[in-house]
Amino acid sequence: MKRKQRAGGLIAATVIGVCGAVGVLAEDVFVKLPTAKVLAGKGPAYATLVPLKKGDKLQVIGREGGWYKVKAGQQEGYIFQNSISTTAVSASSSGSGLLGSSEAKPAEATAAARGVESTEWAKASGLSPNGLTRMLALRTQVAAPELDQFMGQGKVGPR
Repeated sequence: MKRKQRAGGLIAATVIGVCGAVGVLAEDVFVKLPTAKVLAGKGPAYATLVPLKKGDKLQVIGREGGWYKVKAGQQEGYIFQNSISTTAVSASSSGSGLLGSSEAKPAEATAAARGVESTEWAKASGLSPNGLTRMLALRTQVAAPELDQFMGQGKVGPR
């Protein structure tokens, strides 16, 4: 009888410990780029589930390589690690210099080189946006699973 009680106590303690550990893993992160997206999968070819802006708060569900699985409102999806910060970010804090200043920070230049701001950044920098426009168009022509397979086989891109 005492063995059954000990076994039951051990199982209960394990369940409580696992549930407690899951609670500890939950953390909030904040969008640090002017714009970002929660994606349906781990890669830029996946559909946008939730458009985000600087300072938006997300709940981390898990991590897979450089990708964070997050919850934004009622949606769950993925965001790459360089788009988020573990400390609160003000929506108005630095970053206004993206197009209005020639002294953009490296993170701002990186943000400008992706997404919608890319062509505007190229024009403001005196560059032709033609190649960038072609690359963005190609990105939507390749299906996400095909891109994942290509990146996996070639060992390229964030993983």
